[in-house]
Amino acid sequence: MKKNEEILIRALETEIQAIAIYKMECLFFSLTNWTKKRKLILKVLNEILQEERSHENHLHVFLGDLRPHRTKEFFLKISGYLLGFLLALVPRPLYFYFHAWAEEQASEIYRQTKVKLGDFDLKLTQTLDEAVVQEANHAKRFREMI
Repeated sequence: MKKNEEILIRALETEIQAIAIYKMECLFFSLTNWTKKRKLILKVLNEILQEERSHENHLHVFLGDLRPHRTKEFFLKISGYLLGFLLALVPRPLYFYFHAWAEEQASEIYRQTKVKLGDFDLKLTQTLDEAVVQEANHAKRFREMI
């Protein structure tokens, strides 16, 4: 496997786990009592989940048939579901703080991925730039909800 493909697979692995976290949180908030605040949280989570899926789809376009090993992908999803469930149980300020921090980390991962790949592909560079901005916006949205 080429170095560039390994870098993209690592980025894909973070998206796989993030999607599992957001899926579980969306499920949790959709099943709990419908206060105005929870409806807002669910709306934000669903929007972010769609953007995370978009990032995953873009990475699949560049990787083609390459994917993380099935066992690793399985454990990423299971750990994501577990983290999502546990996060949904913590007090809201801590929940929003954690998500803001995690989205800032994701933005940095995409920034570093872009640097490591250099000018590998113009469309990929644009996709990574878009992901950096979206992840930073996610962090901002969570910080505003604290």
